[in-house]
Amino acid sequence: MIEKKIFDYKFLLIIILIFASAIISRLVFGFEDVQLLKYDLFIFSVLFFTLIVIFFKAKISNDKFREDLKQAAAKATSQDLFLNSYIQALDNTSAVIKTNPEGKIIYANDKFLKDTGFSKEEVIGNDPRIIRHPDTNGDTIKDMWQTITAKKTWSGVVKGLKKDGSVFISKISIVPVLDKEGNIVEYIAPRTDITELVTSRDKLRHMLVTDRLTHFPNRQKLIEDIKNNKTKVHLALVNIDRFKEINDFYGHEVADNVLIEVANSLKKEYEDKGKVYKLPSDEYALLNESDISTDKFYMDVKALLKKVSETKLLINSNSIFISFSCGIASELEGVMVKADMALQIAKEDKKHISIYDDSLDISKKIIKNIEGVSLLKDAIDQDTIVPHFQPIYNIHTKEIEKYEVLARITKNNGYVIAPIKFLDIAMKSKLYPYITKSIISKAFEFFEDKPYEFSVNLSYEDIRSEKTINFILNRLIDFQLPNRVSFEIVESDRIEDFELLKDFIKKVKRFGCKIAIDDFGSGYSNFVNLYELNIDYLKIDSSLVKDIRIDENSRKITKTIINFAKDFNLQTIAEYVEDKESLELLEFMGVDFIQGYYIGKPKDCLHS
Repeated sequence: MIEKKIFDYKFLLIIILIFASAIISRLVFGFEDVQLLKYDLFIFSVLFFTLIVIFFKAKISNDKFREDLKQAAAKATSQDLFLNSYIQALDNTSAVIKTNPEGKIIYANDKFLKDTGFSKEEVIGNDPRIIRHPDTNGDTIKDMWQTITAKKTWSGVVKGLKKDGSVFISKISIVPVLDKEGNIVEYIAPRTDITELVTSRDKLRHMLVTDRLTHFPNRQKLIEDIKNNKTKVHLALVNIDRFKEINDFYGHEVADNVLIEVANSLKKEYEDKGKVYKLPSDEYALLNESDISTDKFYMDVKALLKKVSETKLLINSNSIFISFSCGIASELEGVMVKADMALQIAKEDKKHISIYDDSLDISKKIIKNIEGVSLLKDAIDQDTIVPHFQPIYNIHTKEIEKYEVLARITKNNGYVIAPIKFLDIAMKSKLYPYITKSIISKAFEFFEDKPYEFSVNLSYEDIRSEKTINFILNRLIDFQLPNRVSFEIVESDRIEDFELLKDFIKKVKRFGCKIAIDDFGSGYSNFVNLYELNIDYLKIDSSLVKDIRIDENSRKITKTIINFAKDFNLQTIAEYVEDKESLELLEFMGVDFIQGYYIGKPKDCLHS
């Protein structure tokens, strides 16, 4: 554009000079046509004025061009500085290699060499398979090449081998670099070592699916194994008869040893047929996943329990004989519930073994359910579903700053019914939403003029109910200080749609609400998905906290959860704290909040 202006200026100057020469010639040699001379002078004036205008305009354009050029140079310098800073940060935090389009390494940064133990001479010109673990799936490699040769970025988690043969795990991205024509000229592959994180996660997962006393797989592992089966399984639930008497007479140490010896005896006699699990208290499970008949399974379990019952246990010089009650079910769906139902019938009928069949759904259970539904309907009609408030103590400030809102039903005589008596019935009878709405309404009204944060429990049933969610959002709109509201989501609930849960969290977070995962440590499913959920608190499961003074594994898992929470900037709340010793131990571990009878029981008013 500037060049064209300069050309116009020179061309016009030549024309003006020609006109000037013509006019001078006419004046020198004499020219009688005055009118034509005037016309030439006029044209000369116009051209001369135009030349001046173009000259100044060209000068302005050139000045602007120089200024733009100067700004572009400054911007380019700034971008170069930013790019260099980015490259330096990437080099300091990630192991980086570059390969040519054929896959040969053409660059490796210092961190890559340090992490893998190889020298630059050993790496440059070599193939990345120099660090590939032999367990790497061929489909993974195929998918990676298909992705990057299609000029797309590939990301994944892969295992590798260092020069000394040790294993490391990396999160890696491979980015194709294209030239102006869109051809691949090289690949850049930054990777982050996540070995420690994966190892810690696997250790915690193992702890969460293992019984802390016997080191046998626990109830959570049993649920997982049953869920992974696509065909009918055989399950026996086994209880030690009168175990409380053993515990009371011999003491906890002997009773614990009895539990360990029974677990080992069951495994010794049954491990060639199926799996043995240690469930809470004095309960065990035997799982058979093979294609045998229920009668065959029954005979195997009967023979096993008879043999173990006839064995004398010698524990701390005490000779102890035990007997069992057992419930058996062979099902594809609901096998645990049905085996437990058979176990309860065996206890009631004082039989050693009971096998589930449809006749076990006896009228007693139907009557109990009818009475429960009637209780709930009366409570809803008479508005006797009321909130009780349990204080939550801040370890750091030494103050009660929060309350958990808990549902109760009050009778006319003042008797208070705990949720364990009616929540399950509420779920089955579809009356549960009425409880949630009633508690939320009354809690919001109660805390409207009080300077405390408070939390309300929500189940997965609440979160997947569009009506309940809309009700909650409307109440938050009307509530003056919604940032004082927390919602507790039970970790042991079977979350089928995490996108639905994330959407709910996103909606209430807009109001400043906080999210807590309740009963954390009762399972591990949410631990895996925790990275994706924007939560604020982890409430440590009561089964861990109640034994923290006497059980080393409880302490280990609790400490692991607290450290995990701190790494992700989450706060922890320990439930079921019933004594000063437990409080002081949890405070030493670094927990943030305490809840339990030692701080205060749930009441229909705030604690003074």
